[in-house]
Amino acid sequence: MQEGLERSQNVMMLRVFDALGYRRGVDFVNQFDVAWPSPKWNIPQGQASVCLGTFSVTPLELAAAYTAFVNEGVAIRPFAVDRIVNRDGQTVFEARPEKRKILTPQQAYVMVSMMKGVMGPRGTAWSNVAQSLRDEFDDLPEMAGKTGTTTKVREAWFNGMTPDLVVCTFIGFDPPRPIGEKLTGGALSGPVFREFVSQVFKTIEREWKMKFDEPPGIVKRDICLRSGLLARDACRRSELWHADMAFIEGTEPREWCNGWH
Repeated sequence: MQEGLERSQNVMMLRVFDALGYRRGVDFVNQFDVAWPSPKWNIPQGQASVCLGTFSVTPLELAAAYTAFVNEGVAIRPFAVDRIVNRDGQTVFEARPEKRKILTPQQAYVMVSMMKGVMGPRGTAWSNVAQSLRDEFDDLPEMAGKTGTTTKVREAWFNGMTPDLVVCTFIGFDPPRPIGEKLTGGALSGPVFREFVSQVFKTIEREWKMKFDEPPGIVKRDICLRSGLLARDACRRSELWHADMAFIEGTEPREWCNGWH
């Protein structure tokens, strides 16, 4: 899954969805439909391709879904007004957004950990997003994300996260039509996220949180990406390995890779 997310490989997503089973998979996805008081997602019946995003969502809805990953499994309904005070400084309104527990803190952290790889040198958001931000800022918060590109490049998406921010960027036409050949979500929407986050870090004076919260019950191991087992020196020399891959305690591999690289 780590390599599949980093490289945006659809086959991996289909295998996971197939292992879950259609009904169970759809029920799980529906839990992330949190942006509005009543459900809005119209998920097609009996289509395995639903795991690739074949149902309509808005950028706001997708951003709301991603809040579960950075809030230790708790999704928060978006709101525009935090509070209202009168001329005497008394609070007359304070938002109390609905919260929904979707994942355990450990499950959320493992997902964030995998999506951090999308921002790494092997990931689809490295060259157009993360590398430029790392060159621009000496001290940058951890980032995670996922690129998305629809068939014939009719839409380009990028969902990015830091410990303090969840940002969804979208480029497309209404009605949908191809944007251009050989383009991707990372190449089109990724730079929008990059420029937005850059301006936020430059203009908003606050102490930015540098790392995603790591809950108890997480263990990290160096893993061979070819075998999925504990990496040996040969795996590291081949560069087909991932350092400090996060696992929920008890699910981590315990055998060493015995393959030739």
